[in-house]
Amino acid sequence: MRSASICWPYRPSQQVTPLPEMELANLTTAPPLHPAVPPPYPGIKPADLYHLSDHEARVYPLELVAAAALSVWTSPVYDHFHVGCRSVSAPDPITGVPTFRHLEYTFTCKHDPEHCRMKTRKRKATASYGTKNLKEAVRRCNGRRGVTEAPQEAPVPFSQSRFRAYLLVCPLSASFLGIVAIWREGATIWRTVLDFIHLTESHSGQYLADRTIECLTRYRVINQIETICLDNASNNNTLVRSLEPHLPSFYGPASRTNCSAHVVNLVARAFMSPCNRPKAKRRRTAGSGRLGGPRGRPTEQLSSPSGSLATEQTDELPSTSEDPEVVVDEIDGMLQPPVEVDEGKEQHDAEVVQESVLEAMNTMRTKYGLLITDAQTEEARSLYTKVNGFVAHLHKSTTDYVAFAEIRKRCQDSIHSNFEIPSAVNTTRWNSELRCSESYLALRTPIEVMLTDTRYRSLWKYRLTTSQWELLELMRECLQVFNEVTLLFSQKDANIHEVFPVFNTLRFRLRLMRDDTDNVLHPALRIGAQAALNTLEKYVKIMEGSEIYWMATALCPWYKFSWFIENGYDPSLLPRISGWIERRVAKIAPAANNSSQASTSGGPALAPISRWMSRPPQASPASHSNSQAAGSVAAYLSAPVVNKQAVDRMGGILNYWVREQDRGSLLARVALNILTAPPSSVDAERAFSVGRMAVNYRQHRMSLSTFRAKMALGSWYGTPLLSDIDEVEDILNDSEGSEPSPLNL
Repeated sequence: MRSASICWPYRPSQQVTPLPEMELANLTTAPPLHPAVPPPYPGIKPADLYHLSDHEARVYPLELVAAAALSVWTSPVYDHFHVGCRSVSAPDPITGVPTFRHLEYTFTCKHDPEHCRMKTRKRKATASYGTKNLKEAVRRCNGRRGVTEAPQEAPVPFSQSRFRAYLLVCPLSASFLGIVAIWREGATIWRTVLDFIHLTESHSGQYLADRTIECLTRYRVINQIETICLDNASNNNTLVRSLEPHLPSFYGPASRTNCSAHVVNLVARAFMSPCNRPKAKRRRTAGSGRLGGPRGRPTEQLSSPSGSLATEQTDELPSTSEDPEVVVDEIDGMLQPPVEVDEGKEQHDAEVVQESVLEAMNTMRTKYGLLITDAQTEEARSLYTKVNGFVAHLHKSTTDYVAFAEIRKRCQDSIHSNFEIPSAVNTTRWNSELRCSESYLALRTPIEVMLTDTRYRSLWKYRLTTSQWELLELMRECLQVFNEVTLLFSQKDANIHEVFPVFNTLRFRLRLMRDDTDNVLHPALRIGAQAALNTLEKYVKIMEGSEIYWMATALCPWYKFSWFIENGYDPSLLPRISGWIERRVAKIAPAANNSSQASTSGGPALAPISRWMSRPPQASPASHSNSQAAGSVAAYLSAPVVNKQAVDRMGGILNYWVREQDRGSLLARVALNILTAPPSSVDAERAFSVGRMAVNYRQHRMSLSTFRAKMALGSWYGTPLLSDIDEVEDILNDSEGSEPSPLNL
């Protein structure tokens, strides 16, 4: 649960280019093609030509018809295409003579016409199509070519005067609390934005709880809340404790789940930290109300062994006598354009990663005798500094961007991928560094050609050594471990009963990297693996404070208690898990003699593509004989596990429990309530992404209420809450009262 600032972006109006007068005077003497069609008018304006009917427009040169359309259309998507116009005829059904039907526009890709199919639209139906299909074609084309975004201008330093100017062109900035409701009908899970709440005060846990209770009370679902999924911010702890007295079915921290996707992001960032140079923090000075001073050393530095990966350094990158001198801050200043981030969350994440790396270095030194030299430290820490610096330069320099594209064409035979330019890094998403590594390795030949060319001496500071190329390849291979887990927990239908097993597998793989029995990894990667383990253990311990994960794993038919026993958990925990389940069954019906089996199915496993992608032997799904649900919680948990393939044949874990519920099992009701809890808060993240798209450049004056209505109704439509478009019309036309009907969740 987080807030977001929404700014209306300013976009200058597009210049309208007048139509070229291509010998229109000579066309006036041509005989009309149809008795009712007037001859072409030499001085016709582009907008007037655009609004003519097809029969009236076809007497003009078709290139003028296309140019008239481009003078009216404002979307930048058309810049990707060569826009033309052609006449479409068809045989007359009686005479067989070709007869004019209509004009249509053609859209041919400028960049890859061989692989991009030409798009067409009827000329007079263009207004009803919009640009969605064209944007999707552009997205596919750019993805195939490895182009992530257009070249951008260099980031500019902060100044008070510029900031005030930005304020003047941002008519509205508001913070919202997005509440996403998730419920079940049969074996189908529905999710929708319940409301976007406008926040007007400091985002304390108590304030967020008060606004949340108001929303849930207004929609009359306050008695139906079973679990809440939040990220790991500290104010969410207060939020959960404040909600507990007001939600009868909510057990406070015992019913809270943490965002697994956020945990994976932190673990991955901890792993990569030894290969990233820490950023110097700008600290608030005494007696000053603003941030000041240039970048430099922090006022306090944490001590660590020789070759520390955790302290800020101001040394220069190693250079040869031929290379231009390069200062670290010079590259750091151009790595990443400004992005919209949650500053509090970023600070929390950075502190977690820094703490894990320091602990990892001490552990690897004292327990494993691993010491990293100063040379190895600098080699690792300058890796992504150079990579990101070169990528950022290409994306901000149009000249060098084009030059690199030409070099790539000359090296086509040595490139076996569709990447056309190295991918840029998004500092808020760890997997952007995986994408960057993959593209950089795929384009190694043209990169090395450009970085050894004397015409680009200023870029030689970004050259990687042979050992750094090897380190980048090892990093790409190791990051596949995190990519699999990220993809799993980023799905809408991710399963909460897989959280403990998946994190257990991740722990196993990280230990393989840390131990490195084959002695293939760079010391920085082994330290990174230990730092990732420290972060993972920290958040798994937090998750173990919630009853939901324990019950979800036990209520999975192919796990039950067997999974805990096989993976070395304390057997004394099993009666506690059973007691939590029995308490919830008893709450549904005081006579707690109920039954059933539970579970959800995990997503399809990805094929191993790395030596580190193996699974622990005990973590494989058990394949015992099938069994029917017993008549009590104890009977279910003590029965043999159910074969996962048998559950899949029933339609999955939810269908399995729905069948048991249809037989009258109260345990099945509890299982369905637990197993449909979301393991991550990606639904809220997606809602805010949609919100940024809703606030486009044409909507400078959208009110807060209009924005809330657009987000809520847009999310409700297509779900059981709002299945018919007529209901939307009724809501908009209804002016009687403001209280909504209770939701049928």
